[in-house]
Amino acid sequence: MGRNLALPNSFFLQFTNNSSSRQTFNLFNIGGANQTPITNQQNLSSINSFDISAFIDGNGKLNVNTTFEVLDSSFVLLSTTSLLGGQNISLVASGLNPIVGTNGQTGTLELAKQNAPNQTSINVSVGSANAGIFRIFQTQAPFATIITTFQQNIATFVTANPLVTLGGTIPYQEIENSETGNAYKVMGMDIYSNKANQLLQNIQYGKRFADGNRYLINANPTIDPYQPSRASIQSVNSEGFTIDSNALFLYAIEGFTFARLTFNYVRARLSVIEDFDQAFIQQLTMESENLREILNLEDRLNYLLYQ
Repeated sequence: MGRNLALPNSFFLQFTNNSSSRQTFNLFNIGGANQTPITNQQNLSSINSFDISAFIDGNGKLNVNTTFEVLDSSFVLLSTTSLLGGQNISLVASGLNPIVGTNGQTGTLELAKQNAPNQTSINVSVGSANAGIFRIFQTQAPFATIITTFQQNIATFVTANPLVTLGGTIPYQEIENSETGNAYKVMGMDIYSNKANQLLQNIQYGKRFADGNRYLINANPTIDPYQPSRASIQSVNSEGFTIDSNALFLYAIEGFTFARLTFNYVRARLSVIEDFDQAFIQQLTMESENLREILNLEDRLNYLLYQ
């Protein structure tokens, strides 16, 4: 059977959560009700570490009455809102949304104030709608104005929320297409992230059965002590995890965080992998039975010894 297995290989999927809220993904479950939709080729506009210290204090409150505008690259106004002095910058998103772009797409703006030492800097993202320019101006003294340009990206999106993007060494659709008649026997996974807390996030994987039942295994990653906390690599023991049309895979990613998951796998025809899994189960069963016999023999010897 070994000659039918491809040499060990790996691919990675990198999830980037450009929103402030936690997102959970359900992948690899072709046609399953719990699968997270994957959408191709949509626009993502983002601004990182945008310094607006001229407009807010360290608590995110506006100094004076201020207006916020989202425009396309030709300065066509897409959305506008105004806040009073003393109101918090966090209210901007609800005032601007939804944003209807000149590309015919309706998008959502996410805004988050960065933590210390950048209390007066923000991250801004707009999905789908072709946001090109973000303009802020005060409507009373000192009448400060600031204009900045969104960074434009075309990407594959993990969910209907286009603020969560997916990239990797190969297109996700290629993985899905190859699941028919084939399978990836995942022997291990590594995780890399820009946030230490993300490295502690559990991974759930398992299988969906024809009768509707399913099982899930919780894998608890272990941080490599020799890697920096913000760039640690974790290994997850994933014996028994096979990516096929019945696979289940659940993973959550924190807000404004990216996580790169590397899947170390052996690829083969689905029938070969099923034989491999069956052989593995039989091996575990035999080892368990042998251990039980050894323990029974030791019990008998101990009984005779102390009679």
